[in-house]
Amino acid sequence: MTWYSLGGKQFETWRTVADYAQIVLHRSLLGVALEGEDAAFVRNLFEFHPEAVKKAGPGIDFFYVGVMPGWGTRNFFVYRSDGTFDNFSIKKCIESMRKQLGSH
Repeated sequence: MTWYSLGGKQFETWRTVADYAQIVLHRSLLGVALEGEDAAFVRNLFEFHPEAVKKAGPGIDFFYVGVMPGWGTRNFFVYRSDGTFDNFSIKKCIESMRKQLGSH
């Protein structure tokens, strides 16, 4: 059986990855840089995003949770080394991860 490994944690299915992403998303303080295991998990998840290179831009300083303007929902954001930021979709990361590593 293939397990997903993100942020030093092992996940049996893509659904457990998605569930854990939701836990991190909702327990994190808004606008505060993620640290430790949460930062490592989000960084590893972000690497699967189909536009990760574009969204990372000149480099990543940190990840954080913010509220999407117009939507009012929590979302993960990447804060770049040039002071700009962008959001990214957990769903797109997981879909890409499933394609690359297999779906279970």
